Amino acid sequence: MKRKVIAILLIAVLLMLGLAGCQSGTSTPTDPPAGKTDPPAGKTDPPAGKTDPPADNPFEGVHLKAICYECDSAYNEKVSQEISDRLGLTLEWVACPGDEGWAALDRLLAADPTIDIMYIDGRTRFESYISKGYLYDLTPFLDQTDKYPNLAKSAFHFAKQYATAEGRYYSLPLVWPGGYGGTNGYTWAFREDLLKQCNLDMPSTVDELEEILAAFKALDPSKYPLFTSSVAGGFGTLGILLSGAFTDNGMAWWVDDSGTLRHPVQDPNMKNFVAKLHDWYEKGYLHPEFVTATSGASTQLMSAGEVSVVAAWCTNAINPNRALMENNPEQRFAYMPGTVSGDKPAKLLAQTFAGAYVGINANTNIDAVMYTLNKLCDLDMRYLGEYGIEGTNWNIVDRKIVRESGDLAYNSECNVYGLLQGPYAYFFSKHDDRVDASPAGDHYIDTQYANYFKTFYVDERMEQIFFETDDGLVYDYSTGENQYPNLATVATTYLQEMVIGMIVGDMSLDDWDAKIAELETIALNQMVKERNEQWAKFDKKVYEWDGTQVVYEKDIEDWMIDYVW
Repeated sequence: MKRKVIAILLIAVLLMLGLAGCQSGTSTPTDPPAGKTDPPAGKTDPPAGKTDPPADNPFEGVHLKAICYECDSAYNEKVSQEISDRLGLTLEWVACPGDEGWAALDRLLAADPTIDIMYIDGRTRFESYISKGYLYDLTPFLDQTDKYPNLAKSAFHFAKQYATAEGRYYSLPLVWPGGYGGTNGYTWAFREDLLKQCNLDMPSTVDELEEILAAFKALDPSKYPLFTSSVAGGFGTLGILLSGAFTDNGMAWWVDDSGTLRHPVQDPNMKNFVAKLHDWYEKGYLHPEFVTATSGASTQLMSAGEVSVVAAWCTNAINPNRALMENNPEQRFAYMPGTVSGDKPAKLLAQTFAGAYVGINANTNIDAVMYTLNKLCDLDMRYLGEYGIEGTNWNIVDRKIVRESGDLAYNSECNVYGLLQGPYAYFFSKHDDRVDASPAGDHYIDTQYANYFKTFYVDERMEQIFFETDDGLVYDYSTGENQYPNLATVATTYLQEMVIGMIVGDMSLDDWDAKIAELETIALNQMVKERNEQWAKFDKKVYEWDGTQVVYEKDIEDWMIDYVW
């Protein structure tokens, strides 16, 4: 094995793969009222390119609501008010609690169906919202480039890549500039000091990973070395990172010999993956709190030194490392760039260029929303939402953006997450003559960007990347029998109980085939039928990736190359 010290990394997004079949968020939202598909007429065209409200403000008195991610700061209210003042309308921010993450989205929208602007994490939830009639059909707007120049530059081009089979467009996708399409932000993190103490290197196979777990367990038998940060569908992050060492398809839908798309758990080798996790649980390697794991629990356990190997989102180690290294500079979690192989080379499921989406409520004041989103993409509005108030929360020092800490810190809560962190968001400082071009920061630590790129776009990781056959296609289940969204929730709930039960020993692995057959009767057979019908509408289009596609390659500048390759 070759030892590598992998720097701490950063990414903002992506998406957990739900076991209901796609990339995230299989819970089903409350049915909203039927939506409009045409923009209302007669509104005054909003101005573009200014951050002061127009003198004759057509949106004065309008109140909009937008989903954001909870980031505690004493300045959230002040930044929110400043944004509203510059827009000339009231923009209220509804935060997804940090301990729930984007999984809270369905609950928040069910409680308040008047939320206008939402970040949608993943294809399953996105398609469900289309089927429920929740999302505004944005098709008529995508050619209005003169009216919405910022959105045209940031989102319209990519939005046109994600049409339903009927040729309709329901989102402004989140994409990443200057990087390979499809990398995801889940990875392995290991206590680097313990690897050195045990004279072990980063693993490249499942057997080597198990050797590390056994060694770390022997250092302190009272602790459980392995933790995973999410248990959606019962597999969680371990499903993304480890199942591809046991199956040909990882957590992806796959095509059988008859040309039929199949659910991930219909791969017969998935049982072997669950059997391995059960074995690790029995040996005391897998922390028992994985059953109720959250990213918050992961951070706490890492900071306290209770776990030493983590399958988690790529930013989970930032604050634990800070806490650990204050006590001992040698104590830190280091990341590996890929995942481990089994009998076959490892596969790491990824997604195409859109990993998440900005959606707009079907019953919103669409003119006011489009005006707002376009204005939020102005350079100084991005600074405001991302960094806070200039001169208070951040300053420019030696042509670099320096953010305040402590009582003056602002952590980017007032931010339309998917849109403003899409094209140009991380690199918008290149348009400001006052600063040198560099990756822009968000509510994580700015200095991690270079580490993020150097970890996630290395050859080791890219060689493991693969995609679902029908990745990038947008299905509208309202055009068919439309049981898929609800059955996806049923399947996820069933699998969570089944998989966790088998890992902890409450259910026998001998019952795997019988349980899968029961699930097929309850949900999977109909899900397979509807998904294949949707796929057929696209003439069974197959997504092919040769490892060379780069998002927005025409916008890559020389300085970016150091961060990407």
